Amino acid sequence: MTEKKIAAVYGITARRLRQLWTQYRSTGQMPTLSQPGRPTTPPDPGEEDLVLEAYRKHHVCAVVLEHLIQKDHSRRIPHNRIHTILVKHGYAKKTPRKQRKRRWVRYERKHSMSLWHLDWFALDKIAPSLGRWLLVVQDDASRRVMGFGVFDQPTAVGSVKVLGDAMGMHGDPDSVITDKGTQFYAVESDGRKKGFNEFELFLQVHGISHILARTSHPQTNGKIERFFQTLASQMDYYSSLDGLVEWYNTRRPHMSLGMVTPEEAFWRRLGAERVLGRASHLLYRELEPAAE
Repeated sequence: MTEKKIAAVYGITARRLRQLWTQYRSTGQMPTLSQPGRPTTPPDPGEEDLVLEAYRKHHVCAVVLEHLIQKDHSRRIPHNRIHTILVKHGYAKKTPRKQRKRRWVRYERKHSMSLWHLDWFALDKIAPSLGRWLLVVQDDASRRVMGFGVFDQPTAVGSVKVLGDAMGMHGDPDSVITDKGTQFYAVESDGRKKGFNEFELFLQVHGISHILARTSHPQTNGKIERFFQTLASQMDYYSSLDGLVEWYNTRRPHMSLGMVTPEEAFWRRLGAERVLGRASHLLYRELEPAAE
């Protein structure tokens, strides 16, 4: 039997097997195998109470909780220990077959307001009391939700309304990215030339470029798809979409943003020319009612 196979039987490496063999030959005594890895220390009651309090307040994973506890209480508790506490109290599940994180190539705009994602979501599948269909507008660089609306059906008119309201609040984006659903795109068919629906005409009027996601490739709009997953997991903790979006934008740190919130990332990544334009836009909104 080879070294590799013998080592596999005892759950050790071939190198460790050779070390034990050398030890046996030099001492003549059979070595004993100890439990591999660093010895674990159980969390103290105060630490456990702190983790549970933070989870009940924020309802996020162990990695994000580690950052929030450090930020709010100036105390570092490793996320592995936080996960153990959450598993103990039924707030998380053991992941014995957890895979190594894949090295995705993530495409992300450098500046806020350069690209917005739009997509529809069947809201009645998770919260029928709030409506049937939800449309969300999300900034690519910061993940900030710029606007949303609830409708009975996904339509181009609804898409125009939500995008127009978001533009009225924040200004015009350089581009938007959508799928090829009829709510965003007039599909060409046999015997019918490609035209433009209300949404496409709205973009043309405002000089906004329209990027179309690849067919059957949801990763192109992956950021907003990930928001919908968060929406589904957090819906039980909020009675309204306004409260959930406010939590997502201003209180939940985002791992892919370096543990800052989408609101913070939005302002940090806003281009200089946009900052000046934003200031003028806000000033105009304040002065407009007085002028009337």
